[in-house]
Amino acid sequence: MAKSGGSSTAAGVHFEAWFVAYKFADAFFNDDLTVTPQPNTFLNHKSNKVETPIIDDVLTNSHKGQDFFNLKFQAPGGKEWSFSKLKNAGVLEDLKNQFLMSPESNLFLVSQSSCPIIAETLSRGAQCNTREELKLALKENDRLGEWDKLKEELQFTDEKMHSFSRKVDFQPIISVKALEKNILRSFQDKVTNYKSVPNSLYQLAMTAEIHGKEISRKAIIQHLENDDIQIKSHVEPKNIKKIFCDISSSMEIVEKYFFDNCHIERKEVVSILDFIKKPLDEKSSNIMMITGEAGTGKSVIIQDVLYKLQGNKIPVIAIKTDSYQFSSINKLSEEFQLSAGIKESIASVIETYGKSVILFDQIDALSQTLSKDRRVISVYINLIYQLSKMKELRIIISCRIFDLMIDPDLNNLKNKQSIEVQYLNFDDVQHVLKELGADCKLMSTILLDLLKIPLHLRIFCQIYHIELELESISSLQDLYDELWEQKILTHSDSKVKPLIEIARGIKNAPFTHLAPPNAKPIPSGQVF
Repeated sequence: MAKSGGSSTAAGVHFEAWFVAYKFADAFFNDDLTVTPQPNTFLNHKSNKVETPIIDDVLTNSHKGQDFFNLKFQAPGGKEWSFSKLKNAGVLEDLKNQFLMSPESNLFLVSQSSCPIIAETLSRGAQCNTREELKLALKENDRLGEWDKLKEELQFTDEKMHSFSRKVDFQPIISVKALEKNILRSFQDKVTNYKSVPNSLYQLAMTAEIHGKEISRKAIIQHLENDDIQIKSHVEPKNIKKIFCDISSSMEIVEKYFFDNCHIERKEVVSILDFIKKPLDEKSSNIMMITGEAGTGKSVIIQDVLYKLQGNKIPVIAIKTDSYQFSSINKLSEEFQLSAGIKESIASVIETYGKSVILFDQIDALSQTLSKDRRVISVYINLIYQLSKMKELRIIISCRIFDLMIDPDLNNLKNKQSIEVQYLNFDDVQHVLKELGADCKLMSTILLDLLKIPLHLRIFCQIYHIELELESISSLQDLYDELWEQKILTHSDSKVKPLIEIARGIKNAPFTHLAPPNAKPIPSGQVF
């Protein structure tokens, strides 16, 4: 293990960190592999005990077993590792003692200097079972003499020597630059900002070496994401954009018009688009909450933002969360036909187009006030958390303000930048009524205030006619009663009339008739 000190040991520390980064690259592509630089302990599969390793530079674990790496930047003199150099540097002793401690583990000497004794003599001898086979395999360059000398130094029997030779190997490293290039080559086309990967993994190696911490693929991915390096999809970005459009089509069911083609573009749309266009500083979140009471038009605002972005060719995906309820992000990705994953697909799009936006509509429909299954909202919260690390992504979420404050999962988003959707102003209401042909001068202040809520105004537009008794409408219930009267009770279809009679009976039934048997009466004035 290289220790910091003079120029040669500084080069050794540098070499060791790059090799650890190289092994991290292996772990990134192997879910089963973990890497521990400078391990303090390890689980000995022979004794089934936690012990202190002899070779303590790098340890890797996988289903295939344990690998110990003894890192030596260069042999003394820099040429090659001779028998005497291996002995004097303590390499032979370390290999022997680690082998005796954990005979099932694989042991590697890693160096920029060549090591013919391990690479040639031990490697060839490992293929032999008898002395005669050894003589044949090691006849060149007196390899047999090296074998016997090594066996004598290690004080091994023939059987032990053969076992040792099968567990020891040499891994040559041409240069640190070669390690860096191998890392770069392996990540190309797999992640965004791939040129930043080698340095990112090098920094992780330097940190992990201090603590002797076991590093998994998950930890590597998290570290890369913190450096704005994302796993990306293998699908062409232009095809991903088409899939985004298909997913976003669920927003088409949102009715944006009060009647015919009468629509009001809300000022909140402009504010959201400004947030999307504006670069973020390092401390700013890429999440914006669109909050407000029920009926204030949050979904219409989300729809307007969607269409504006699509018109400007900005990659955008809109998810009507109550329409896509799944128990895992993977299942959600499958439903969207994003085989590489939602996050990975967005990363690919951002790399090509420079920016992307994801819109989550009506996430409050999944809250504890409206849904008993908490798994679905947890999936979306987890997805939002993962996406929040993508600097060139903007996340817009619509949610009722009540659920944002009350729901334990949504509550984590309450401190994000937000826009509270306001009621329509009088000029907006007047404009719609004028288009409708209704005279607002004939309406009470109570009715006009009621119509400032977009949902109420839309219902009014559906029921309005010249003979409508305006003075009879002062609440949302009045609006619904009139809508019921016009659209349901006056229906002339004979097939529908029996259903209307049933509905009328339920509507007019006393509350006690609907109560379960033996139910206790609710005390007067009690709110629940």
